[in-house]
Amino acid sequence: MPDGASTCDTMAPVELWPHQRHVVSDAVAMWPQGRLLCDEVGMGKTVEGILILRRLLAGRGVKRVLILLPANLLQQWQEELRERGNLLVPRLDGTTVVWPDGRREKKETLADALSLDILLMSRETARTETNLPMLLAAAPWDLVLLDEAHAARRANQVEGEF
Repeated sequence: MPDGASTCDTMAPVELWPHQRHVVSDAVAMWPQGRLLCDEVGMGKTVEGILILRRLLAGRGVKRVLILLPANLLQQWQEELRERGNLLVPRLDGTTVVWPDGRREKKETLADALSLDILLMSRETARTETNLPMLLAAAPWDLVLLDEAHAARRANQVEGEF
């Protein structure tokens, strides 16, 4: 569709700030190369990620998406994906898939849950010794979105020490 990117943004239930428009356009244009979204708190990195995801799902060949987050942010991201992106993305709770409307689907194994085309999963769950091999054996992901900010904090707040 001509000018599909701006149509995708216009149809989103959130208004992008000028700097966000630039970030979203740049990240989508450079896909499949990865991007780090680094900015001050409150500048809209989550919204940028959601709008990038919307554009990639809407016609850039992205079909399978894994969103890895700190466990305490799973529900918040699920709500933001719905509210700010009109994206209904299930989240993994153990081997149960929880949809934004609260519907729960018990899966026999993690591998069954990983067959979904789009999924929110905690980083903690993904990296365990038993889960990591199943994650790596799953059908390839077109896009992995990782919210790493909460794990990047310095334990020692002395400048220059990590």
